[in-house]
Amino acid sequence: LDAPTFFHEVDNTYYTAGPGSFIADLYDELGAENIAESTGQAFPQMSAEAIIAADPQVIMLADEDASESPETVAVRPGWDVIAAVTDGRVYVVSPDIISRPGPRLVEALETLAALLYLEVLD
Repeated sequence: LDAPTFFHEVDNTYYTAGPGSFIADLYDELGAENIAESTGQAFPQMSAEAIIAADPQVIMLADEDASESPETVAVRPGWDVIAAVTDGRVYVVSPDIISRPGPRLVEALETLAALLYLEVLD
C-alpha cells in the first residue's frame, strides 16, 4: 500500500499542519507523507509554489471559516496541475473533528483513513 502524499490546509493563506503538530501525528499514524515535513515547524505557512512543486496526491481542507472547496482550490493559479486536483482528491474535513485535540480525534482518524485510502475501502 503506497503512502499518499498530502497537504493539510488550515486556512487559505496556506498554513498547514507540520511535524510535531497533533494533526500531523494523525497522518503519521496512517502512514501518509506530509509535504510540509521538511519545514520542521508544527504550523508552517507554505507558498503556493512549494505546494504546487510538491504535487500532493491528496489535499485536505480544514479551513475554520469553511470558505474553501474543491472548486475554489481547482481555480487557484497553477493548482490545476496538482495530482490531488486532477484526480479529484481534494476533500473538505470538518475542523470540529480534526483541529481540536480530544475525544473526536478517533473520528478524525477514521475520516482521514477513509479519504487517504479510498481505493482500499471501496
